[in-house]
Amino acid sequence: MAAPTGPPAGARPCRLRHFRSILDAAMERARPHRNGVHLQPYSGNSDTAAGCVAGAVVFGIAHPVREAHYLSREQFEAVLQNLELPSIGAWYPRWVAPQYLNMSQQIFADISAGWDSTCGGGIWWNKNRKYKNAIANELFLSVAAGLAARTTGAQQASNLAWAKRAWTWFSGSGMINSESLINDGLNSSCQNNGQITWSYNQGVIVGGLVALSGDTGDQSLLQQAQTIALSGIAHLSDANGIFHEPCEPNCGADGVQFQGIFVRNLAALDSELRLPQYKAFLDTNAKSIWTNDQGPNDQFGLVWSGPFLPANAATQTSAIDCLLAADQAAVQRGLANIPDRNRRR
Repeated sequence: MAAPTGPPAGARPCRLRHFRSILDAAMERARPHRNGVHLQPYSGNSDTAAGCVAGAVVFGIAHPVREAHYLSREQFEAVLQNLELPSIGAWYPRWVAPQYLNMSQQIFADISAGWDSTCGGGIWWNKNRKYKNAIANELFLSVAAGLAARTTGAQQASNLAWAKRAWTWFSGSGMINSESLINDGLNSSCQNNGQITWSYNQGVIVGGLVALSGDTGDQSLLQQAQTIALSGIAHLSDANGIFHEPCEPNCGADGVQFQGIFVRNLAALDSELRLPQYKAFLDTNAKSIWTNDQGPNDQFGLVWSGPFLPANAATQTSAIDCLLAADQAAVQRGLANIPDRNRRR
């Protein structure tokens, strides 16, 4: 099957016209090492790949993660087997292949076995069972809801029951603070530990609630997602509306991806509840990334307000997430001044 070619380059807005080179810059930083596949660790591995996939699908580009000049099919499948739980589920809409859905379901079954009665429920950060935190349970909810949308019969019913159970527990766990932000996790007394409100903790639960609302038709879930999203925008943006991660400018190997996770999930919410604030936020940050955070060879760094800092695959795809989300928000609103309308879907 021939790869889609996408629209002529001249038809794209300036910051999206160069998407091929932006994508190449991301994948150059995620090339396999001589002795095996190497992507950014933890969230960066899956989100780097997912961000590139999303962009390639939108712009009709044959995605380099799957292409032989980056990874063989065997290497690609090895990457899938080692990605985090949510990432496996995220691949399914991109390549509709039963083996990936089956793999997602198997991994989910293994993770769900970690649910216990400590702190009233929830899964643990890892199998050492020493910490119950936000991100593990947000991802658990998100994958359960995603699997419920892609399965049928008894399997679908089980997945949906898990998603509902996860949200019931999470919403009552105390991790959502008085500002409607999610702290990092629970302490040994099962109380909110007051640790950093990372942007991805706000974003992942927003995406999970959007997915669960789609499964159930419960609009109140979208309202809860909206409350969290607006609080995240308000508390994690500077006076100019530019989004920041609390760890900047030194966010380690995983924190450099968190902003992209937030805006990607915000885009999912914007598809359901098109608030002007969402589009304004995405436009402001996309323009700042393009103007203030761009280095040589279409590279983008961690700090979206600038100045440019050295880029890697995770910072690159985090920026891609924002550029795509801003473009998606414009297209969904049917804005006539966006020339890139004749794209392959």
